[in-house]
Amino acid sequence: MGKHKELRKSILNLLNEVSSRVSFQKAKNTEYPYIVFDLERINIEEKSIYQLEINLYDQGDSTATLEDLADEVEELLNRTVLKNEYHTINFYINKRNNLIEEDKDKKGIRLLIDLNYYGRS
Repeated sequence: MGKHKELRKSILNLLNEVSSRVSFQKAKNTEYPYIVFDLERINIEEKSIYQLEINLYDQGDSTATLEDLADEVEELLNRTVLKNEYHTINFYINKRNNLIEEDKDKKGIRLLIDLNYYGRS
């Protein structure tokens, strides 16, 4: 399996520790709350830098469940070092903000997380 696929798999496994409703790039189920993530590589060197964007969604008037879920994700990932046979990844929380949705019943939070990625040969 390629480097990028293993990175996605590792992130998915981590996020599944806080929610079973996690998908890459687009929602695969619409049961709330759910998490969607994407990756962007910022530079290519021996050490690759990625930005992980995590969007969390819920619906209803209250944001309490969504805020709690975002807090759990932040606690799980911030300053985490993940090592396995494919790579070592360092996670650092960069930014957290609310998402403005057209559907006023839908609530969203975006987390931006910087990743230092070290591949293994």
